[in-house]
Amino acid sequence: MAKRLTEAEYYQLIQSSYPAVVGGYSGLGYADYELVRRKLRGILSDLLAGQRDNILLVSGATAQGIGVVYEVAKEFRLPTLGIVSECAQPEDISCFCEQVFYVPDPDGTWEVKSSEGDSYVVEAGRRGQMFYLGGGEVAVNEIVEAKSKGVTVNVFSDFFPDPKEVEKRLRNSPDFVSRPTCFL
Repeated sequence: MAKRLTEAEYYQLIQSSYPAVVGGYSGLGYADYELVRRKLRGILSDLLAGQRDNILLVSGATAQGIGVVYEVAKEFRLPTLGIVSECAQPEDISCFCEQVFYVPDPDGTWEVKSSEGDSYVVEAGRRGQMFYLGGGEVAVNEIVEAKSKGVTVNVFSDFFPDPKEVEKRLRNSPDFVSRPTCFL
């Protein structure tokens, strides 16, 4: 079970490390998980080859979708931090995620923002690097905020969500856009 962090512990951790933030699809999953794993291995290999000290893998804590990054991080023996909405249930958290910072989310948006409206994910990314393998609305909001704050974000929009999950979403929401990172 992941260690639950306070806000102060979250800040202490990201300040004493080099956060590699990885975002993407969550509930929609991916059409090709092996492609996602290969890309993640490449990203982490490049970071390690760059002689980065104290790399901390940061993502959204849940096992779904981009949560596969926690499995890959374990292969590289990297410490991990999940930043997630308090809407997440303990069973949603990846068993490979070592530390979790639950963020109050009274509106159930799944965004992880401070009371001032700033993303805790972007705050971590400001101190390291950010990578997105596609992603939905939450990912887009994080990318836009990061760019507005001068943070470099590496967006790989050639990753597709699981078509079965997209089909389900489109039945309920015909205007749903499944690949919004393509428009950034």
